[in-house]
Order: sequence, then structure tokens, then C-alpha cells
Amino acid sequence: MIELITSLTAIFLAAAAVLFIFNKLNHPTIPAYLVAGILISSIVDKATVMSLAEVGVAFLVFIFGVSLKLKKTEKVIESTLIITLGQIAAVSIIVYSMAFAIGFTITEAVYLAIVSSISSSLIGLEIMEGGKVKQAYKRICISINLIQDLVVILLFLILASIPLAIRTTIPNLFVGVILLSIGIVMRPLLSNLIENLKRSGEIAMLIAVSTLLIFTGIAGYAGISIVVGAFAAGLALSKPPYDEEVINTVEPLKYFFSAIFFVSLGALIVIPTISTLLIALGLIFTITILRPFITLLLIQIKGYSKGTSYMAAFNMDQMSEFALILAIAGFTALHIRETVFQAIILAAIITMITSAYTSRYLWEIYDKLEKYWFIGLTDKKYVDAKVPEDIEKHFIIGGYNEQGKELAHFLIGNDQKVVIIDNDPERILEAKQNRVNYIYGDMMLQGTWEKAKHEKAKMIIQIASVKNLLNKTLELETKADKVLRVRTVKEAKGYLKKCTYVMIPHYLAVERLIEHIAGCIESESYRVRLREINKREMSWLK
Repeated sequence: MIELITSLTAIFLAAAAVLFIFNKLNHPTIPAYLVAGILISSIVDKATVMSLAEVGVAFLVFIFGVSLKLKKTEKVIESTLIITLGQIAAVSIIVYSMAFAIGFTITEAVYLAIVSSISSSLIGLEIMEGGKVKQAYKRICISINLIQDLVVILLFLILASIPLAIRTTIPNLFVGVILLSIGIVMRPLLSNLIENLKRSGEIAMLIAVSTLLIFTGIAGYAGISIVVGAFAAGLALSKPPYDEEVINTVEPLKYFFSAIFFVSLGALIVIPTISTLLIALGLIFTITILRPFITLLLIQIKGYSKGTSYMAAFNMDQMSEFALILAIAGFTALHIRETVFQAIILAAIITMITSAYTSRYLWEIYDKLEKYWFIGLTDKKYVDAKVPEDIEKHFIIGGYNEQGKELAHFLIGNDQKVVIIDNDPERILEAKQNRVNYIYGDMMLQGTWEKAKHEKAKMIIQIASVKNLLNKTLELETKADKVLRVRTVKEAKGYLKKCTYVMIPHYLAVERLIEHIAGCIESESYRVRLREINKREMSWLK
């Protein structure tokens, strides 16, 4: 108990101090926690820290399970299943072959292959702003993370039984699969329970914590990792709309356990030997370079654009938290030597730190790499496009999501010519079915806009509220009016002088824009006054 209290005290004091400095310098949170762990690595008990890391990751995996938008990702799961299994197989075969060839044992080679091929769903949630999955690459990321987590859970259950026998492996697999199945089956039951109890925040919290404790308790009693039980508990509570209520009620605990996990991970580091450094460098290269490029290639083969493929693949350039728990279990069970274990920990820390920064500047990195052949290995420009050669005085809509569909439907209904641009094959298929002119392409590329005849357009409406896409739209050389959709009032005021109209969710939404477009169609003078009307609307907002 003394070791536990001492370790927790050191963890939170170090986390608070380092996080304060990192926030002042505008650096990400996760690197701050990892640095804090490194600073206290010499004063905490390693065994206690390993236990805390498993508890911390169990709760965070529970949050990931709750946050899964299965309905929004189910359409891409079929295509990403092939991508994910192909990527895992390719990376695993390469790493296993190289590890075994240079002298690692079969078991160690298997562990190295697994930790190299799985990315972090927790880092992915941080990167993707709490799990919002409206953009194609985000749905791909979450779908890949889900499949990877299920694969690594099965591998975890198998590897945990290596020193025992087949009589232990089969029961472990059975218990794990049963837990996950119960979690999925209980989704509607628990959502109905929360609804019948009048959706009280306090009751939602109690149901969430009780579900987590029951599932992790069953997992622990059955002799498998509590992380497996936590993931199953998250799935049980992931049915909309009550998943958001559960997330909101346990949100404060998320930060508590995030600090525990990431600081504990940093605290596991020791001064590395030359062997440890060499193994870690190999893992880092595989995780940050080799694996993303294999994923990029596979996503493009499935028909996604260069930009979508890049954003999805390079958002997953870090080691998985499941892989870390697997490594801890393998080290405890004497499956791997301390040199290998420390190399995995070191590679995890470095890739999680670098991923926090590369994700922040992902678009800027893409701008630099986009011109090189290896980013678009299979990408074919405008493989699928339908735009009349003589089209002019038309509306270009950047994005065929719900707002884009609503705008297109209104404009076509008023005899206006429309071209939509999207990089999601599913949305393009829907545009085809709705007989809308379309371009399947990357809006960051000039050629995409040239194909849409942007210089002859009447109005360009950018639905995607991504800074780089907004700026690209503003840079287009055309006399067309430009309408941008942004996230906040502050952003809107920054763009107000640069475009004709700015939309803001919950304030100046698509419905309001449609009213203005109707006015523009009826009267040229209304179009001329639109910017002034927008300024007046903005003055009403705080």
C-alpha cells in the first residue's frame, strides 16, 4: 500500500509540474505525461507502476469502446478489414523474419512482430478530437483501430497461455470471445436501462462504472487481462445516443487515468544498453515509416484518394497501448528478455511523443510530401468524375456530407448546376445514385478544382471545416463567390473579410445559407449585399 500511495503521489506531482510547463509552451499533453514519467523513473517501484499502467489503460480502453461509432464505421469495416489484416500480415512477416534471422527466439520474434503491427486507438482518439468521425479518413482510422484491437485481444489470450498448454489456451479464448459477445449483446439493454431511468447523469455514471467493474472482475477472475474486460464493457455502453451521456459523465476520470497510464509508461524506462537502442530503432523505423507506407498503399488499392490515404495511414504512426500491456505480460511471464522489453517501452515512448507532433502538423507535412511519387503509389487522378465540359455559372460544393446533400438537393431543385467534390468513395456512390455531377478527388490538389471548372463557377461552398482546405479554397483564382463552413465564432470572424459568407454550426447553419442562396438566385443585388448581411449576422454573435 505504501508503494502504491508513493507511486501515485509521484505520478500526479510530476504530471502537474511538467504539464504546466508544456501548456505554457503550447505542447501536446501526452508528451508531457511521458516526460514526467521519465523524470520519476528512478524513484518509483517498477512492479507497482506496471500494475498502475494496466489499470490506467483498462479505463482508457473502456472509453475507446464507449466512443466507437459502430453505425458510422460499419460501411467501411468491410474494406478496412482487408486493409487491416493485410497490413498486420505484411508487417508481422517482415519483422518476424528479420528478428528470427538475427537471433531472437521464436517467442520474442512473435512479440516484436505484434507490437510493430498494431497502432494506438487511444492516441487516435486524441488526434481525432474525441472520436468525431465525419471525415472519411477518421472513419477509416477508427475502423482499423477496432479491427486491430480485436485481433490483438485474440493474440493476447493465446500468448498468455504459451507456458501452459492447449487446455488453457482454448478456455482463455472462449472467455474472451464470450465477454466481447456479451458486451455487444448488452448494448440495447443498457441503453434502454439508461433511458428508462430518465437519463440521469448520476445514474449513467453508476451504470458505467458498475458495468466496467463487472466486466473487468469477470476477466480477472477468469485469469485474463482486465483490459479485455474493459473493452467489452465499453462496447456494452456504446449505443447512441446514450454513449455520449456516458462519456460526459466519466470524462473527468479519463484525464485521471490518462495521467496514470502515460506517466507510468514513462516511468518504466531505464538507461538503455546498445542492444536495447538498436532494437528500439528498428521498431521505431517500422512503426513510423514502414507500417504507414504499407497502410497507405493498401488504402489506395481499395480506391481511396491520395489525401485520405495519407491522413489515415500517418495518423497511426505509434505503438498500441494493447501492445504495451502484451509486452508487460510477456515480460512478467518470462516470454521475452528485459532487453527486448525495454526496447519495446523505449520505442512506445518515442513513437507516442513523435506522433503527438506529427499529427499536429499532418497537413503541412502532406503539402511537402504530396508531390513525391511514394505518396501516390496507386493514386489515379479523376478515375471517377462526371463534369460536363461546357459547364459554367455553377455551384461547387466541397463535401457531400449531410450539409452538402441538403445544399445540392436545394440547388438542383431550383434548376442550378452543381458539382460536388469528395474523397469518400461511399459519398461519391451516393452522388451517382442521386444523379449529381461529381469529382472523386483530393481538394488539396489544384487539378481537382481545375476539373471542377472553378474559374467558371458562380459560387464555391466549402463544407469541410479543415483549416488547410479552407485556405486552399480562398487561394483559388476565380471570380466565384466563396462560402466557408468553420467551427467557431472566433474562426468565422477571422475569415469574414476573405470570403463572401461564413457558416457556423448551431449559429449560421446550412438552413440559413439556403435562404441566402435563394435570395442570390432571385436577385443579383442580394448577392452583392451578402457579405454585409453576413457581417451584420456576425455582430449579433459573441
